[in-house]
Amino acid sequence: MLDPVSSIASISLYIFDLPPLVRLDNKSFIQSKTMTQNSQIIPFQLSVILLEAYEDQTPPPGASSNHPVGHAVVRFRIENLTQNNIIANLIKIELRQASNQEVLISQTLNPLEVGGLQILEQGFHLTNPNYLGLGEVKAVLFYEFNSTQYTMESDTIKVRVNL
Repeated sequence: MLDPVSSIASISLYIFDLPPLVRLDNKSFIQSKTMTQNSQIIPFQLSVILLEAYEDQTPPPGASSNHPVGHAVVRFRIENLTQNNIIANLIKIELRQASNQEVLISQTLNPLEVGGLQILEQGFHLTNPNYLGLGEVKAVLFYEFNSTQYTMESDTIKVRVNL
């Protein structure tokens, strides 16, 4: 199945062939719990629907870039549960090594306006010089609602090596 993943930083479109084993569970996405803080319900649900991490050992034909290069694709879904527009204040997304929580790469995000009862999917393509030998990684998304900061973590996955 081909999934387009648009990168905010470079405003370009990436297409990946995503094998079934990169899904985080047997469904197409993980339903996150609606969090409460001070008896106030957050009016949206946020879930990571895809995490894929791989390392390319050799450059593509004709490319002169340095290799190995690590790639991570993180895609999340935000669902507005109200009829009113909301602003989802996304702060940053990080790719972390699962064993010691070391931050491998981090990208600052912009707030998103989500229309009433709208579902929005956003994707990010993160590159790093080297993921080799890291074992498993996970994505961590930081966001804020009503001056309270929250984090959401994906399941951990093993880094795949492409020779």
